[in-house]
Amino acid sequence: MDEPNCERAFAEYFERRKVNADALADLALENFIEMRDKTASKTFRAKKKLDHALEAALPGIYLPLYTMVTFTRIPYRTAAKRARVQDSLVYGSLFALAAISVGAMFWFLLR
Repeated sequence: MDEPNCERAFAEYFERRKVNADALADLALENFIEMRDKTASKTFRAKKKLDHALEAALPGIYLPLYTMVTFTRIPYRTAAKRARVQDSLVYGSLFALAAISVGAMFWFLLR
C-alpha cells in the first residue's frame, strides 16, 4: 500500500469512528451525572421500571439505552439517538395520558 492510500484510509477510518467515539464520550458523561445525581430519585427509578416493562412488552422494538449499548452492536451514536426518540415518545405519551386523566376528572366533577 503506498503512502497516500494509507493516509486516506486512516483519515476515512478516523472520520467514520469519530462520531461514535464522541457519542460514547457523551454517554459516559451522561452516565456519570445519572449515577451521581439521579439514582436516588423516585422518578428515575420509575423510569427504569417502565423501561424494563416496555422492553418485556415490546421485545426487539423498545430497547433501553443500557441494553442497546451493552448487548447489541448498534453504534453508540445511533443508540443515543434512538434512546432520545424513545424517551420523547414515552414521556409524551405519559404526559398525554395525565392530561386526559385530569381533563376527564374535571369533566366528571363539573357535570
